[in-house]
Amino acid sequence: MVEREGRVTSYNQLLDRTNKLTEEIDQLLTRTNNLTVERDQLLDRTNNLTVERDQLLDRTNNLTVERDQLLDRTNNLTVEVARLDLLHARCNLTEQDTKRIFCESDGFTFCGGLCYYVSNETKTWEDSRQWCRDNQSDLIVINSKEKQDLVAGLHQRVWLGLTASDEEGSFQWVDGTPLTTPTYWGTGQPNSNGLCVEYNVKGRGWNDMPCSSHNQWICERV
Repeated sequence: MVEREGRVTSYNQLLDRTNKLTEEIDQLLTRTNNLTVERDQLLDRTNNLTVERDQLLDRTNNLTVERDQLLDRTNNLTVEVARLDLLHARCNLTEQDTKRIFCESDGFTFCGGLCYYVSNETKTWEDSRQWCRDNQSDLIVINSKEKQDLVAGLHQRVWLGLTASDEEGSFQWVDGTPLTTPTYWGTGQPNSNGLCVEYNVKGRGWNDMPCSSHNQWICERV
């Protein structure tokens, strides 16, 4: 009887130990799972930081390129100014002569005290304006009959620096001034056909068009 009771006691102790070991194993598994989750979160964070670092490097490289391009442009302008100063001193150039040289050195045409560029290719209104702005100018603002005659004399369809902010027809020039007289709309125009304005050689006047249409354009550098 004593021996049997001893065996029962040993069995119970072994069972208790097994249960404790099972609990410890469960706790260890839980801890392992938690560590796995933390590891995965850390890996995700590391990956995100790597992406952010790469994006920052790309942005830094782009800014470096833009800076170098700006420096090159500045240096070129400095050289050009020095050259014009020298020409002015040696040849007694007038202010109009100096402006003409500045225009022609960039492929623009000097007329009436301003620089103009008429494209040979076609672009949308937005892309045309961007080309002008990239070349220190903007789409032409027609605020006089002389400018209207200049555009009409090209005998081409060209984008003008005039656009509407909505379909109600509140047109505004690219220099921020609202459309006032004089105006040179073609017959029956504007007809709400679009929000951007061209000179239409067939209609011999302004014509509103979809801004996504492709036209030649004329830039104006003041």
